[in-house]
Amino acid sequence: MLENIKQAIGASVVAGVSALAVFPATAASINPTSLTGNFLLYDSYGTQTIQTSYTGLEQVATILQGNATSPTGNIELFADSETSTYKNLSTFYNAPVTTLTGTILGNPIILSSLTGKDWFGESLDTNYYTAGSANSTFAASWFNSILDANGFQSAGRLELFNKFLTNGGFQRFSDANISYVTQANASSPVLIGLAGHYDATNLLIDVLTGNSKNELIRKQALASINLLRSPDKRNTAIQISEVIKITYGGKTELRYSTTATKSGLTAKDDGISHNGNYEISVDAVEAVPEPTTILGIAVGLSGLFAAKRKQQKANIQR
Repeated sequence: MLENIKQAIGASVVAGVSALAVFPATAASINPTSLTGNFLLYDSYGTQTIQTSYTGLEQVATILQGNATSPTGNIELFADSETSTYKNLSTFYNAPVTTLTGTILGNPIILSSLTGKDWFGESLDTNYYTAGSANSTFAASWFNSILDANGFQSAGRLELFNKFLTNGGFQRFSDANISYVTQANASSPVLIGLAGHYDATNLLIDVLTGNSKNELIRKQALASINLLRSPDKRNTAIQISEVIKITYGGKTELRYSTTATKSGLTAKDDGISHNGNYEISVDAVEAVPEPTTILGIAVGLSGLFAAKRKQQKANIQR
């Protein structure tokens, strides 16, 4: 009799655990609720991304369903950030914000473009600060961190910063291209993909030379860049994502990445954009079980309670 009871308890527990496999958790992607401001949409066709007309939030949701191994199209926020309109810093300071709002696993998330105020603060402080300075702006901190990540030495940073500032470099990194927003389960981080250049060397040369097409000037700029990098980093890919403002779980952060993977895509219009995928990870709001997990636990507990009742009944019948 005792052996039968043990077998019943074991079978009940197995049934409960098996319920977890019957109801697997699946990764969720963002459910967009609004997209406002100046933006561009790129859909993917084979190995290319192609600009497409906006047809509604259902289209946005479809575009943003990729992942790191297979990113699809992307949504470019603040698509006119690189125009002459915003090259003026005071205009950039007051630039309108482009915002994608939505929910993921029921939690609200807001993804936004940057303005001069985000980079330089309320006082529009465009000074360069060395790494670790207590008075540093986000612009200076970001600039130092991307140079560090790409093997740039300390010499020449002030000059680089001022050229970057004068030629609209910060505006150029304010228009993030969001390629996906996913979350495996409620306790997993939210993963945000940013489409960019796998090797941003030419992008940096564009900024430093004022988009010069003169090959000699560009070669001189590349030589200067290499002289500023450590020997082991010279002529290797420079990886920098655009910056995105994220509001999630009661916190607002400016986030970016300096590590790219190849996306397998290129933009049809220039043959190079969107060929890198930069992934950002944001901690989950709270580690709580998903409904499917709770259901599995409930089934397991009901099995244990049923087994216990069988044991009590057997004890009474003895």
